[in-house]
Amino acid sequence: MKIKLTPLPDFFSEKRDAATAELAYKRAIECAQAQREEDDVMASLYLKMAWINRLRGEEEKEKTNMGHALAHYIGVYENSDQVEISRVMYLIGELNRRLGNNKEAVQWFSRVANDSNSSQAMRHRARQAWQTLRQ
Repeated sequence: MKIKLTPLPDFFSEKRDAATAELAYKRAIECAQAQREEDDVMASLYLKMAWINRLRGEEEKEKTNMGHALAHYIGVYENSDQVEISRVMYLIGELNRRLGNNKEAVQWFSRVANDSNSSQAMRHRARQAWQTLRQ
């Protein structure tokens, strides 16, 4: 199946403001979807789009894009054979926390804190986040 994309404006190659960055990431997401990119690529694109939404004060769009990023990071976790998966688990916890899913966030932070393969710094960061949520 072929997808026809509209031509990119010339200003995409220059310095971008938040609105132009949002357009660029929308296009990147469209292209990644068309190419059936892996979950790690999709998660990263959606997370960056959420950051742009936060910068622009677009709370609902930010939550929507964080939700998409969360779903793709869970896909990365479930399908990964990486030794250092603690960063992904931490991001899943943090996205859950930001989306108000505190119970799930605590579970993910706990996994990182108790994972012997995680770096000392990552376990410490997860313990801090976990303790903050438990208070």
